[in-house]
Amino acid sequence: MRRELERVRERRREASRLQADLAREEAGLEATLRRARDGDAAASDESDLEHAYGPLRTPEDLTGVIHAWRQNSPGVTSLRTEVQGSRDHVRGDPAAPVVVVEYGDYECPECAAAHDLYARVRPWLDDGRLCVSFRHFPLVDAHPLALRAAQAVEAAAAQGRFWELHDVLMRHEIVTDDAHQEHVLIETPENALELERAAHRAGLSLERFRADIDDPAALERILDDFRGGLASGVNGTPTFYVNGRRADIVGTDDLYAQIARAVTS
Repeated sequence: MRRELERVRERRREASRLQADLAREEAGLEATLRRARDGDAAASDESDLEHAYGPLRTPEDLTGVIHAWRQNSPGVTSLRTEVQGSRDHVRGDPAAPVVVVEYGDYECPECAAAHDLYARVRPWLDDGRLCVSFRHFPLVDAHPLALRAAQAVEAAAAQGRFWELHDVLMRHEIVTDDAHQEHVLIETPENALELERAAHRAGLSLERFRADIDDPAALERILDDFRGGLASGVNGTPTFYVNGRRADIVGTDDLYAQIARAVTS
């Protein structure tokens, strides 16, 4: 009887794995079809991006690219590159049936406010129904330290502590001004010294942090995230994608509702 029970349980586990694989394959095919239908495939080509926004090969190129993007943001709505566990920073299982991607900026108050979402969806992350990923979209024309902060979290990733520093940098509080309007006060470091203090609070080795923060490969990863955001139709920070489709939302309650529908459907 015990052996039969174990066989049934193993069959159930195999069925769950198959279901996850099929859901991931289905999401990929749906994203491909959406890109073809919306004309996204052509817009995703590197040469087309460069023609529209200029080259993005060095940090010095960012300001010009952002200026062009602000004048004419991409007219696409599908994620160019699906989440890959070997490459992306993820919470949850990349094979989960629902995958959410955020393009964000560490000096963006709206990104800090949206960060509370992750505590609300924690049960779905823990039970394998949801995966979330963060990709860089530093708007350096408005946020001078955004690129350096992105480099810092990549240096934290080299120590296996990406999310620890990510969470530190996204800390904020809600304040009320004289007109009784709530807004976010983000606790983003304002200089290199404060950034190191944040790294220390995240449990990093500062010696290794200083050595890794200027890693050219990490910088290229950030620029590649930005190029991917352009190709995917990022229209501000934060921009979220639910199963490959941009979630045009009004606030995090709206986003939570979309995720809830996807997870429970």
